[in-house]
Amino acid sequence: MALSANKSREINDMESLKQRSFYVVSAAEIYEGACITVNTSGYAKEAAAGEQPVGIAQNYVKNASATAVTSTADGMVTVNYGHIETFANTNAAVSQINDAVYALADDTVSITSSTSGIPIGYIIDLTLSTEYKVRILPNLT
Repeated sequence: MALSANKSREINDMESLKQRSFYVVSAAEIYEGACITVNTSGYAKEAAAGEQPVGIAQNYVKNASATAVTSTADGMVTVNYGHIETFANTNAAVSQINDAVYALADDTVSITSSTSGIPIGYIIDLTLSTEYKVRILPNLT
């Protein structure tokens, strides 16, 4: 499911947290907490199949322009990776610890790789039977 507002996520393992910033594609709205990919031109957008995963958005950015953001004054998205974040999942089970996690949309993750799944990390723990703790390591491919 796509985000329609910022989503604060529980972040763990802050000492492993890394960040990088990207310019944003044209006509994009990226919410805090969204899974982010970059297109072949290197511009960030909400998670999309076939594109390079880079992490989780730390800030909200709206680019209403018909052109990609090309300066820091126009806004950039900062993504977090390397750390641990919590994601909801209705099928979480202990047997899934260490399984790869795929973003199916900017706020939906699964352990099942499909044609639209983008590898973003792996499960390190469960907080409930409905939540994964995911180590965000987007370059699994």
